[in-house]
Amino acid sequence: MPRFSANLSWLYQEVPFIERFCRARTDGFQAIECLFPYDHSIAEITNQLEEQDLEMVLINAPAGDWSQGERGISIHPAHKTRFRYLFESEAIPTALALNCPRIHIMSGLLSNISDKTEADKTFLDNLEWALERVSGYPITLLIEPISQQTIPRYYLTYQEQAIAIIKQFNHPQLQLQLDLFHCQLTEGSLTKHIHYALDNGILGHVQIAGVPHRQEPDVGEVNYSYIFNLLDEQNYLHFIGCEYSPKHSTSAGLKWFKNYS
Repeated sequence: MPRFSANLSWLYQEVPFIERFCRARTDGFQAIECLFPYDHSIAEITNQLEEQDLEMVLINAPAGDWSQGERGISIHPAHKTRFRYLFESEAIPTALALNCPRIHIMSGLLSNISDKTEADKTFLDNLEWALERVSGYPITLLIEPISQQTIPRYYLTYQEQAIAIIKQFNHPQLQLQLDLFHCQLTEGSLTKHIHYALDNGILGHVQIAGVPHRQEPDVGEVNYSYIFNLLDEQNYLHFIGCEYSPKHSTSAGLKWFKNYS
């Protein structure tokens, strides 16, 4: 039986962030994830996790100034010091305090980088550094290909690109975040990508959304019932992140989820 985590940065936007924990638990979620928890105190979030008996299974590392269009800074040579400072001072302490086992590191945009080779080198350098920093901690770092339709000029787009990086490191604390929405838009062949990641022991987290409109997973071109059965058959043991934009209210759109809760 698949287990699902509610991405509180996407779901329950009809109420303030701190109120979303209760909504998620009431609807039957056992776990949550979010993009950037850094605007709220660790105490606030910890209290909600404890009160609602929820697990925090994923956060993103700080990705720069989102309001100014930054979508990660780990590929930018000019921001290497900034990335490392934010990762060490915010991402690691937050993950540890929330007992969160996964940190997703967004790569960033190629728009302001003239030499892609420099981006490649900087990303690898930063990942190597970050892996050293989480050594000894129960934290896995994730990298995620994101579709160009969603974030134009995003550095990391293809599964093969991410897998090559993960294989290069061959490190148990670096794994793949497989967002099936992005994968379907960019490449399709979801069954093939799921099998490959599981067979090679690199699948750290799965996320879902309906394709092509990124709404509830029971609407669109992907047969998620088949996907969930496949993940069960292949002994995927982690949560599946619900990272979509509900068509109406979140709770009203969870009819698909009731079959699994």
